Amino acid sequence: MGASTARAWIALRRMSALALLTGALLANSQTLVDTSMTWENVVTGLSNPINFEFVSDKNPTEMWVTEKNTGRVKHIFNGTVRIVLDLQVSNSTDRGLLGIVKHPDFEQNRWVYLYYSTSPSGEGADWLSNRVVRFEWTGDEFINPLLIWETFTDPNQPNGNWHQGGVMAFGPDRKLYIVTGDLHRGRIWAGRIEQNTHATLPSGVGGILRLNDDGTTPSDNPFVSHSAESIRRMWTYGLRNSFGIEFDPRTGILWYTENGPDFWDEINYVERGGMNSGWLLIMGPDSRDARYPENNQTAFNASNLVNLPNSYYQDPVFSWYNTIGPIACKFITSARFSGDWSENLFMTDTNTAGLYLFKMRPDRKGFLLDGPLSDQVADNLAEREMNRIGSTFWTITDVKFGADGFMYLLGHAHGRILRIRPVSPPPVLNGKAVLENYAALPLNMPITIRLRNETTNELHDPINSVLDWKGNFSVRAPSGGTFSGSIKVGTYLSQSIEEFTLAANGYIYLDPAFGANGDVNGDDIVDDADLLIVLESFGTDGLGDVNGDGIVDDLDLAIVLESFGLAGHQP
Repeated sequence: MGASTARAWIALRRMSALALLTGALLANSQTLVDTSMTWENVVTGLSNPINFEFVSDKNPTEMWVTEKNTGRVKHIFNGTVRIVLDLQVSNSTDRGLLGIVKHPDFEQNRWVYLYYSTSPSGEGADWLSNRVVRFEWTGDEFINPLLIWETFTDPNQPNGNWHQGGVMAFGPDRKLYIVTGDLHRGRIWAGRIEQNTHATLPSGVGGILRLNDDGTTPSDNPFVSHSAESIRRMWTYGLRNSFGIEFDPRTGILWYTENGPDFWDEINYVERGGMNSGWLLIMGPDSRDARYPENNQTAFNASNLVNLPNSYYQDPVFSWYNTIGPIACKFITSARFSGDWSENLFMTDTNTAGLYLFKMRPDRKGFLLDGPLSDQVADNLAEREMNRIGSTFWTITDVKFGADGFMYLLGHAHGRILRIRPVSPPPVLNGKAVLENYAALPLNMPITIRLRNETTNELHDPINSVLDWKGNFSVRAPSGGTFSGSIKVGTYLSQSIEEFTLAANGYIYLDPAFGANGDVNGDDIVDDADLLIVLESFGTDGLGDVNGDGIVDDLDLAIVLESFGLAGHQP
């Protein structure tokens, strides 16, 4: 955090008890620019919550919430709140229980990861380390802790109360990405690699780590040949602090917010590992020559950075000259949302209690900006306001979408979870497709849903969309009624959708598992025509690559032969 960000964070933490008492009064002042949208409280009475996770992708009423200062994980189910884990944490300033994420295979292995600041003697006491620990969820409690990563107290470096990081995410590569702030290490007078202030001495912090799910270092990390283990674990370095990371569902590219000092906050993306984000020497675009106390009021250039082999520097996608303290970021892919909301990046801040929306470019590697923002910088307070869509929401530290397609926000200051939704939400079909024996990401694979109204026997027009990199989909459905139908993805044969009733503003969550593959020509039957396509494209990366491994070979031929003669299920 910058100085102004830090002051706001402390002030909000001190006022949390008061905010809980006056929440109803303050709620009246919270506004959304778009009058077709509304918000409502879902859970209240939490103590400085900072991160949350839905237990099941299918149920928006069950979640875990981490409380920063108490070290408690609370399980919320249908409005009932109970403590399921109470960790001994150091909670001064930025420290505490800071992050939670579940494993991509959670339904099978039940693994959940927690990031917290450990204390040697009790809550609020001295700091020992920041660590990530993997637990197993039994349905009632967290058991079997396994240490994944740890940053220790270092007598030769600062161990600052600020800049702890803590947010985590699993990427399309199924690796665990962990944000660690710089802990005030690597100052000019005590330089370190990750802060671009020393060529050989590592600080162990100040970047985004990339680890295997057991805490080991992936062999394809960008700095895997470096002598220091802490550098080998880095995916991005030169990062001051961040409270928000998000993989774009449409591309799989990693985006993150970065908190600057008194000036210059940022939004960045990392298309490949090894990015040097520029801190401590550079914040904001390199050409702006930012000067601040931490870099001795000096205009540094990218050429002055400590550039490790395989590293690269790139300017931020967007910057704020006046700090706003960006926190959470989330891409909106739910079919509940349309217009400016759909497919764009949502962001929150702490200094102005605001909500922001950034329209994505077609290539999804930047924002559609014009006029005074065409230079990708909010140079003043007026320019800062140009992307604002909500006011007086205080410190929103986490944002996720539920199975119902609505946006859930975690309010740190007010101790609550709230929900943003359209005033009149359209009915939707949400879900996740599981593809057996598919080697690649399901990113942008076509999905077609056909529905028949069981009352009128009307067969509706096909609903076409694409999967994201997780296999998720969200489509608008016909107005309420009772339906049955079919669902088809890529070259997999369609499956039937059992009869369901959909309310006028409701949702249905589907989780089909597709096994029969080989419909190369898309007629929903595996026959000689599909076999011929595979044989004609054999040895290439053509249409016959039904298993997604990049080449048409014996494996694809075997898949087609195994499904030969099978047909899909049409409504």
